[in-house]
Amino acid sequence: MKSFQIAFSVAVLCSLSACQSNSTSPATSIHVAKSGGLKELEGTWVGHTESGFTLLKIDSNSTGTYTGYTDREKKTGKDVRISRHWLYESPIRVKYVALKQEPNVFIETQRFRFDYALRGDTLQEIDKMGLQGALIRVKPEQP
Repeated sequence: MKSFQIAFSVAVLCSLSACQSNSTSPATSIHVAKSGGLKELEGTWVGHTESGFTLLKIDSNSTGTYTGYTDREKKTGKDVRISRHWLYESPIRVKYVALKQEPNVFIETQRFRFDYALRGDTLQEIDKMGLQGALIRVKPEQP
C-alpha cells in the first residue's frame, strides 16, 4: 500500500509540473509592427464546438486576449456536480518560431499555454496527443 501511495504522489507531481509554462522556450516574440512579416497573426481567431468556444484577439505588439467558454454538461454528457459553465478570460502573449517546424505559434495566458501550427487562416492546436482543434481567422464586417 505504501508503494502505491508513493507511485501515486510521483504521478500527480509529474502531471502537475507538465502543465506549467515553459519559460525557456526557443520561441521569439512576434514584432509585427516592425517586421510586418507575420501580419496574418494579427486579428481575431475563433474556434467553436458543440460545448463551447475559444476566442483569441491578437494585437500587433504580440499581446491580446483569450476567452474560452465550456458548457461542462454538454461536454461530458452528464449532470455535473460542479459549476456547469466555465468561462476563462486572460491577457495573452504570442510567441513565434520562424522555422518550418510545428507547432510554431505559442499562446500563453496567465494559467495555460497553447501550441498551434499556422496554416493560412487557420491556427491548428497541437498538444502531446496530436491535433486538437482549430481556430479560424475572422474579419469583422465593414459597415
